[in-house]
Amino acid sequence: MKLKTQRSFPLQRLVCLLALHLLLTCRLLAQQSPDFLVTSSGDTLSGEILPGKDFSQEVQFKAAGQSSFKSYGIADVKGFSFQAYSYAATEIAYRDGKKEKAFLTLLASGSAKLWQSASEKIFYVEKEGIFYPLEKKMSYVLDLKKQEDKRYIGILRYLFKDCSVSEKRLEATRFSAESLAAITLAYNQCKNPGQKIAPQKVARFTFQPIASAGVTYGEALNYQVHNLYENLGYSFGYTAGFNLEIGFKRASRFRLRPGIFLTSKKGKAKEEFTIVTRYTTYNLLYLQVPASFCYYFSHRDFSPFLSAGAVYGFALRNEINIRKVNEVHGIHQEYTERIQKPEEVGFNFGAGLRFKLTHKIHPIFEYQYERTNTVNPAYPLRMHKILLGIQL
Repeated sequence: MKLKTQRSFPLQRLVCLLALHLLLTCRLLAQQSPDFLVTSSGDTLSGEILPGKDFSQEVQFKAAGQSSFKSYGIADVKGFSFQAYSYAATEIAYRDGKKEKAFLTLLASGSAKLWQSASEKIFYVEKEGIFYPLEKKMSYVLDLKKQEDKRYIGILRYLFKDCSVSEKRLEATRFSAESLAAITLAYNQCKNPGQKIAPQKVARFTFQPIASAGVTYGEALNYQVHNLYENLGYSFGYTAGFNLEIGFKRASRFRLRPGIFLTSKKGKAKEEFTIVTRYTTYNLLYLQVPASFCYYFSHRDFSPFLSAGAVYGFALRNEINIRKVNEVHGIHQEYTERIQKPEEVGFNFGAGLRFKLTHKIHPIFEYQYERTNTVNPAYPLRMHKILLGIQL
């Protein structure tokens, strides 16, 4: 006896197209252009850059084909490209006549220029050749209440007082590359209304592919018998796939993770009735498309995180083999059934740890709990996943 499978082909084709798009995106991101460095003598070297102790003064560089990193100070380098940003060894002249050099990238140009340090902790506004540093620190009231130091807004107010930049807009300026570049651009356009000034591109998002694989332990399916639904117990399986982790510059601890995974659900069950024993074996294969939000507790080399989201999947292989044995009458019956509803919808949540192996390679260890509904919502399927991944 075989039950007809009710498939939703348009939805499955849409999911397949989204999965293919995600895989191609991960492939392209994994083939990003390498970093490069220009020495003080003018030689251009291609390889991998690792931030030094003070990234505004020192870089660690490993040339292509080499096995170790070499330290380059600011006197040894004209500039370098790191994660799609270009930094140059720039001379900084302060109001008191002091001068120093640092690796800076230009975010906005015009009557006032906005620079950002390679360490990403300091911005500079340059006017008439003088650099004014913008920093953000936290202060404490009676050593109890932590509050944000917004002295950088007072510096902007002083520097931009010769043009009518609105006070409301100044007060709303955040200490971020995008917000500071926008207020600097507004000032430059106020000073030169007829001049079209294009801001430097500031990345709003980051994209990092993750390849993962692991084991699963959970309920594989709920099975229909005489209009009654029951779960067939826990079993082991495997899962493997890709995620694309999307980071947000404004909220760097939060990440969005869409993904595509192949998950096996297999096992066997023995059920004894009054005079009949039923043996069920199954080896199902699901294409799952999860989408989760992650929160990282730190940006250090060892970073714990939490995740939660939704998951959709459908069975690529959904046959169930059933053998019924009636010992009293000596009757043996074997047949194959298909899952009546091959789609599954549910949610997942978990926790994990991300380690820093190199600047570009981060191993990830993660536990996930998943709960989905298939044939009958009254009998949800629960699954535990242990994943080991590599983030590029």
